[in-house]
Amino acid sequence: MRSYDGYVLDNSSILRTPGPPPRLDVRFGLVHYATFPESLTGLGAFQQALETSTRGDAWDVIELSTQLPRAWTTRARNLGLPAAASLFLSAGPEMLAWRDALNAESRRPRARAVDRARGLVDLAVEAGAENLMLTSGPIAGSLAEVILRLRAVPPRSLPA
Repeated sequence: MRSYDGYVLDNSSILRTPGPPPRLDVRFGLVHYATFPESLTGLGAFQQALETSTRGDAWDVIELSTQLPRAWTTRARNLGLPAAASLFLSAGPEMLAWRDALNAESRRPRARAVDRARGLVDLAVEAGAENLMLTSGPIAGSLAEVILRLRAVPPRSLPA
């Protein structure tokens, strides 16, 4: 068994403690644009999807894409998103389409990507989003090629 900050982790991967159990916050979210792709066709369909997805209390987080029209994202609270629901924004699909990426090897493309990412931060603030998911950028090559390259790199020693 391992001890971590006073908690004991046993072989069944259940977190246990000698005292009261730790407070764990679990949130349930809905990725709006994946669940309701038809809602991307117009403002009315978007508003209806927001109302449908937040009816009851099953979801406490709604994730919207930064590729939605800015007016929809920034007015989501007025369009049916209840005050109790947290708003998350996802910029992943948008950022993967950018020519310049945060993980670019050259400084100039990275700087352009940082400038665009600042605009996404502004959008998140304007929309009242609690979270903004960014993506550093595409990885060159197929997943298999990337894994093979990573396996070929010897592990680095940490300085003493």
